[in-house]
Amino acid sequence: MGCGIGVFLFTLEKRGAKVFGVDFTPIFTEFAKKYFNLKNIFVLAFSEFFEKKDLPKFDYITFFEVIEHIDNPQNFIQGVKKLLNPKGTIILSVPCRERAFVNWEKGDFPRHHLSRWNEESLKYFLEKNNFIVKKIIYVNPLNFIYQILMSKTSLGFFKKAKKQSIDPLQKKEKKNKIMIGIFYFLIIFKKIVCYSLAVILFLFSKLLRKKNGGLLCWATLDNK
Repeated sequence: MGCGIGVFLFTLEKRGAKVFGVDFTPIFTEFAKKYFNLKNIFVLAFSEFFEKKDLPKFDYITFFEVIEHIDNPQNFIQGVKKLLNPKGTIILSVPCRERAFVNWEKGDFPRHHLSRWNEESLKYFLEKNNFIVKKIIYVNPLNFIYQILMSKTSLGFFKKAKKQSIDPLQKKEKKNKIMIGIFYFLIIFKKIVCYSLAVILFLFSKLLRKKNGGLLCWATLDNK
């Protein structure tokens, strides 16, 4: 669910799994079909996918960084249950609302993220919908802080470098190469600075007992 361009599904298919994917972004699904040769890929809203009559029952359903974007997670998880085998497993991930500097990220507010989750709320939500939570772990704790710093310090270096390289009005090729070199040096320098600062902030947040990163969860249907 929310398969994007299909990298994960392609990896599973190479290992022998029969895979299906759905995403409502046509450019993603077309990429998955064209470059990864994935057959069972659908460009549909989740609600439409849940109503398809010719789908099999699935042993596993994954939805990474999905439910925080959905305006009705309850309807979504009920649709997922309809597609699972009786002993089926779901694997999902969400950003943790208890991570450090959570309000620095514009994408963590509507219209992008419509809900926020922590370990307790995710477990409660799943158990109320007849799932047994097997494991919840925290993933990418440092990367969340690094990505926020990168976005907060964006100066458009890459776009400027690209423009310099293709601008037909720029006549001097040597000057172009120098400017492109400067831009790319600044990009690398920015990455080093942001990563170093992210490490410092991460260690500081650990002292404050922040639960950094995203939540990765395994849960199975409770058929009792």
